[in-house]
Amino acid sequence: YYAEMTLVPVLNYLDIVGTVKRHLLGPRARNQVDMDFYFKGSAFYLADLYTGMSKVVFLCFWYASIIPAVYFLTAATLMVHYISYKFAILRSYRAGPKLGAELAIFGRVYIFPLAVFFLFMQADYNWSSFPFDNVCETNSTKVTDSYIGSHNLQYEYRDKDGGETNFLDNIKYPVEISEGDSYFKFCNQDMYNHSPKVFPAFPFFQDDESKWMSDDQAVFSWVFSILVIVVLTLVVNSILVRRLGASILSYFKASYKPQAITINQRFSEQSEISAYVPMKCDPSFLFPLLLCDISDIDTELIGWEDARNKYDSHNLSTDVIDEMKEDNEDAKCYCILKHFPPKKND
Repeated sequence: YYAEMTLVPVLNYLDIVGTVKRHLLGPRARNQVDMDFYFKGSAFYLADLYTGMSKVVFLCFWYASIIPAVYFLTAATLMVHYISYKFAILRSYRAGPKLGAELAIFGRVYIFPLAVFFLFMQADYNWSSFPFDNVCETNSTKVTDSYIGSHNLQYEYRDKDGGETNFLDNIKYPVEISEGDSYFKFCNQDMYNHSPKVFPAFPFFQDDESKWMSDDQAVFSWVFSILVIVVLTLVVNSILVRRLGASILSYFKASYKPQAITINQRFSEQSEISAYVPMKCDPSFLFPLLLCDISDIDTELIGWEDARNKYDSHNLSTDVIDEMKEDNEDAKCYCILKHFPPKKND
């Protein structure tokens, strides 16, 4: 979290690559075209922002059941990301493609419901595996006389190939065993690696001879296990039934519902709205490359303008279209674009 709260804002505010281009390479460019390239700004992808945000949310939900403070760290991290990205988008980054709300809808419908499911699932397994020490108390309360007294313990391990036993370190840990101490034994409390696999982690999956849950812990484990099933049902219903089911149903039943209302405004009267003009953005060129003949449309519909050159210098169709030859086959590979503005008296 500290890395996310420091590294991402620093990179957004500094914009190292963009700063070098604008302050070092740009003023020393050999011509105006190269200088314009250096001042285009750094590329920005909205998917990267959503990926980073989803990563932080998943990290929060993964550890929230054992470290509740991560909710505050996550809120602070997302706030810092929002402020730094807002500054970078408005000040440093170049304009990105117009994606609309599809990416936000995808995250809201698929990513975040799955994150909520992992929150409940992780809480269920953590509560069931607590206290994570793999130690269970036995029914015997009498310690053998040979164990009573002071002892020094060392950690040891054996090679996988069954070789000699080696000590992990040279540190000896003193242990005092008194009369009346209880016997403890090893028990696997890891519900993730339980054999056979269990889902959810209900308390009855404990081994009969190695039960470690207290009564209160078993109650919480039951509650979380039931919630996991409920949340999983809701997520599956939301994703599969509502989304995929609606997509399949649309092949057999009309599902289109108009989202807009009819207003008394014409497209030709809106000067801020541009038309869909086929073009391709190439990083080697300062302006997009037009992929159609624009002789039959108003150039204001294109959406951008080169103050130094005409549109023909950015139009690929002018390289192959020959008006003197009607049988030019190469010209047919480009789009046909026409505009029919209303007459003044209409």
